[in-house]
Amino acid sequence: MTMMTLQDDLTTAAAKGNTADVESLLRRGAAVNGVNRFGRTAVQVMMMGSWPVAWVLLQHGADPNVADTSTRTTPLHDAAQ
Repeated sequence: MTMMTLQDDLTTAAAKGNTADVESLLRRGAAVNGVNRFGRTAVQVMMMGSWPVAWVLLQHGADPNVADTSTRTTPLHDAAQ
């Protein structure tokens, strides 16, 4: 499995709110602050309201201050809306 596939899988799992898959992918080497093919990190695309996914990502060092390249907003901006 390539690193890009791991990143795509990680962001997909985060977007679906799948905590078990997020944890598994991080253990297998997915970079917590890496981007998927669309340039987004797992914390940027995680299912809103999925605090377990947010917790896992933050515990693994996810940076919640990385701005989305297209909207220039951060996950904090998204959470506040």
